[in-house]
Amino acid sequence: MTQEELAEKLDLSINYVGALERAEKNLTVTNLINIANVLGVTADMLLCDEIRTGYKIKSSMITEKIEKLSPSDRDKIMQMLDIMLGEK
Repeated sequence: MTQEELAEKLDLSINYVGALERAEKNLTVTNLINIANVLGVTADMLLCDEIRTGYKIKSSMITEKIEKLSPSDRDKIMQMLDIMLGEK
């Protein structure tokens, strides 16, 4: 979704949405909730890079994606992780 599309759906100016993205403006709780609703995500998903518990959210999202893979592809992912972590 473009900034223009998001701004239109939120009834905000494009400049304001751009300033939010560049962290030049502070986001109100109301706008945070509205953005989450427009994007169809939870507020914690939007904040997962900013708060420490965000890694739990990302881990959960990764787990959900891995569960959709075939057993063979899951094994490949695990092998790659083992290599990256120096375990094999």
